[in-house]
Amino acid sequence: DKLTLVPSSREEHGRGSIAKGRSSRSFAISNTKHNTRFSQRFNRRIIQMKLSTYENLVIAVEYGIPIAMVAAGCCFPEAVDSPSKNETMSFCELGFWLLMVHVFSALYTTLQERIYFQHPELHTQPNASKEKKTADYWENHQGTGNEAMAWHVCHQALTTHILLALSHMGAYYLLPGFFPSATAHTQPLLSVAVAFVLQLYIISFGMYWIHRVMHENEFLWKHVHSFHHVWTTPISRITYLDHPVEAWLLSQTGPAYLVAQLLVPLPQPAFYLLTLFRILESLEKHSGHTSWMNVAYSFQVWLPCASQPHHHDYHHEFIRDNSKVKGCNYTFTAAGGLWDVMFGTRKEPFRRQQELRRKQR
Repeated sequence: DKLTLVPSSREEHGRGSIAKGRSSRSFAISNTKHNTRFSQRFNRRIIQMKLSTYENLVIAVEYGIPIAMVAAGCCFPEAVDSPSKNETMSFCELGFWLLMVHVFSALYTTLQERIYFQHPELHTQPNASKEKKTADYWENHQGTGNEAMAWHVCHQALTTHILLALSHMGAYYLLPGFFPSATAHTQPLLSVAVAFVLQLYIISFGMYWIHRVMHENEFLWKHVHSFHHVWTTPISRITYLDHPVEAWLLSQTGPAYLVAQLLVPLPQPAFYLLTLFRILESLEKHSGHTSWMNVAYSFQVWLPCASQPHHHDYHHEFIRDNSKVKGCNYTFTAAGGLWDVMFGTRKEPFRRQQELRRKQR
């Protein structure tokens, strides 16, 4: 039987990035003729095999690039190390650092999703809605949904990993000291602490405006940022499912990080710590739950106007306009939350959530 891919009824508003304006988030598989149970299971199995192949390809590239960098740095240090050895870490260290970042992200993603599925009482969106939308997510991305969407996600991920590897190598050679050596930018502990907090605010300021412009500019929304908003009920694994251009803009070698490290340089240990902190913060704001188990957000509650994961979760959930299909135009900031308050884009979703929960009882 011939299979066709059609959008499900709850997705008719679509976002326009795939299939000529149709939604790329939730597709139903429908047969043009009567299907036997055997053929349905067979077709589903074929899609599962292809999805598994796509995922393995992404993993091979994600980990293969930094492993190759480590090998090149160990075998040919004179050829690949930065000329500014006193200021910049070795090429082998850079590759090992990127490898550890991938491993750390994967482990923390697993932890956050375990918390999410084992503690439904912590969900930031109403449970009934959350369960339904989560089921849609698993249908799309665990082998019973649209193969075309799976390949699109894979293609974006592959392009992103290659682009980020190239951007890291570009920053490594073109910006001496951006990836600091063990002896670079040494300073007293108090100065490091102040520089750490300043970097957080500089980075969040840059990311605030990058994120806000991608919502308010129709071209950037349609062709770049809307891909990330396919998921209205995020969990941690969708954190870095972005358009490659957006992934670079918000990455460690994007403009916000570049400006922050050049204006307020951090020594190597603080540089590592800040990067890990930002990874925690990114994964936690997509985790779907708010609790003390959000390590980065628990740490930053003392910051002025601190935001929490429920702000970003609601940012994904709310659809502002079915004709334009934009996610809500507020709560753009990363760490702290100060910029949303300062520029009038902070909203508190808890009151609405409590009302919805009250209606479900």
